[in-house]
Amino acid sequence: MIRTINKGKKKLDWYVKWSASIMVLIAIIARASGPEFRDVDMIFGTIGICLWLWVSLLWEDRALILLNGVSLFVLITGLVKEFGPIMSKFNLLSYAF
Repeated sequence: MIRTINKGKKKLDWYVKWSASIMVLIAIIARASGPEFRDVDMIFGTIGICLWLWVSLLWEDRALILLNGVSLFVLITGLVKEFGPIMSKFNLLSYAF
């Protein structure tokens, strides 16, 4: 398929997918750098996957929606496990649930 309509004009999904890709790459770099960067990995990974879920919804691609939806659930579970004790000290967890 040749895309000649709106050539040179980028849509919202283009910006979101590249932002998401950069976030996921930062998470991968943090993961490869060592366990002391686990927080950075979890936070940037969650943001990146959340953005990729948005793109997959814009594209209406069910395989990507499933992949990114499950990945987002797993990452949020990890974030709650990682930061739950910290959040409970400030009584923030009670407002979330």
